[in-house]
Amino acid sequence: MKNENNLKRRVQLNKKIKKKSISKKRKFNKYFEKKCITNTNNTNIPISNKKSNKYSDDIKKSKGFSIVETKIVFNNFKVRNRSLFFIDHRRNKILNSTLKINTKKLFMMHTTTNIINQFKN
Repeated sequence: MKNENNLKRRVQLNKKIKKKSISKKRKFNKYFEKKCITNTNNTNIPISNKKSNKYSDDIKKSKGFSIVETKIVFNNFKVRNRSLFFIDHRRNKILNSTLKINTKKLFMMHTTTNIINQFKN
């Protein structure tokens, strides 16, 4: 009998823990999406860390932070997917400044580095 009761208790505890974790995630996601939407304009686009992306390596070097996956892409201020943001691992905080990086500036940076490399070769 004791074993059966213990098992029942464990199952109930597990259910409670699962429910709590889900609700916390939902709350965080809502807060996170709101924060992202407030920080964006049409010119400011979050940068994804795909291999095809030309700018991600340059930004990593300049900022000195690693990138962690949370997919968010902005289309007319509606959150469709989740994309990559810089995280300061020392403080475990997502840096809002990454949302404000202008893609035109990044493009200029990339072109200048290419030109310099051509002259070096």
